[in-house]
Amino acid sequence: MNHVPTKSEQNPKHWTMFYDGTKCKNGAGAIVVLVSPEDDAIRYAIQINFNNPVPTNNIIEYEGLLTGLRIAISLEVKRLLVKGDSHIVAQQISKEYRATNKSMVLYLQAYRRLETKFDGLEVIFIPRKLNTEADSLDSRAASRSIYQETSWSRCSRNRLF
Repeated sequence: MNHVPTKSEQNPKHWTMFYDGTKCKNGAGAIVVLVSPEDDAIRYAIQINFNNPVPTNNIIEYEGLLTGLRIAISLEVKRLLVKGDSHIVAQQISKEYRATNKSMVLYLQAYRRLETKFDGLEVIFIPRKLNTEADSLDSRAASRSIYQETSWSRCSRNRLF
């Protein structure tokens, strides 16, 4: 099947963000990779602290997405193409799926507030095999082992909701 470029992919002046989240026995974490129009990459490892209840994978994906959007806003990014391997998150954002779980509704509302900060924002689902950089590192972020490396920006935050 041939890939049809999206509007954002056709515009070379946009930034691209890859995100992925995971949980493991040591905790939860996410990876955000922001790529500038000049193809410079900025990588963030996000350590997410959850109390009870134990988060679902979708909640962790939303945490990674929202943190990445906040970082992009702080960098004054105005046009952003977001790629992630969470089908549910992408479908809820595109309004193809309805969020019915209370937590998911709150995360979706938080996304809607952040999307107004961009002149152009598109979130698309990509298969895990195409999200290799973020996917290969998210379990290391969750287990806190990635922080030994010096080339990473570290974010530590408490769960949003």
